Amino acid sequence: MTEDELFMRDAVRLARHALDHGETPVACVFVSRALREVVAFGVNATSRDHCGTAHAELQAIRQWQERWGGSGGASGGTGGEATGTGVPGSFSDLCVYVTVEPCVMCASALRQIGVSKVYFGCANDRFGGNGTVLSLNSPQSRSLGATPPYAAVPGLFRREAIMLLRYFYVRENDKAPQARSKGNRDINTRDFPPLHWGRYIGREEFGREFGSRELHRYDDDLDLAGDGVADHGIDWTLIDSRHDRIVDALTERLDTLERSGRYHFGKKRKIAAESNIIT
Repeated sequence: MTEDELFMRDAVRLARHALDHGETPVACVFVSRALREVVAFGVNATSRDHCGTAHAELQAIRQWQERWGGSGGASGGTGGEATGTGVPGSFSDLCVYVTVEPCVMCASALRQIGVSKVYFGCANDRFGGNGTVLSLNSPQSRSLGATPPYAAVPGLFRREAIMLLRYFYVRENDKAPQARSKGNRDINTRDFPPLHWGRYIGREEFGREFGSRELHRYDDDLDLAGDGVADHGIDWTLIDSRHDRIVDALTERLDTLERSGRYHFGKKRKIAAESNIIT
């Protein structure tokens, strides 16, 4: 299993945790490219916070700023100089691993702060900002001025991300003004829409990411998991298990990194990083 897959597994576990707390199952981790360590994470919290903008990516941005004291990005100046290891002092050091394609709002925010790359699981058919509806990460998108573009790579644990969303949408919503019964709905665990890779990355980039042997998947709009394999290519233990300790486990990893001094910023503030995370 690659490092990219391991980081996305963390995001999927967080998404399952969000589902178990009544939230839309979308989550992300921010990873330092230099250290290959998680430096922030976020889950969707729109229900808990009664706030339509409490998306996972914005929660992670806020956590990163609060824990590490950075305030900058592509259009906001630097976030303080890193000490000891030469780790860049801005968001440009970060890769984002998120279970669902960032919406237009979050895709725009990620570009404005200057992240380097986004990996996402499944497409956001209605609001996707990384190629499905708009391509705000693309060099061809001029709506964000001179802010640098970032690469967006779909497909990691795509079917798991889709299944978590299906689990969510068949649940009863007791907060709805006129709740409709969903008790008779069946969850489709076998059929998945094609993945149109060309919307998001070029064929050459796909080959660099996943290897030339997988190029037939790009050409035929196939999942990385493939069809005709055991369990439909889905890691059911990953999405059918509760991950009650995932927030604590990731917070412990951040605490360990902080104590190590390998990722320290001059503007660091003593604010609890987990204050915006569902526990």
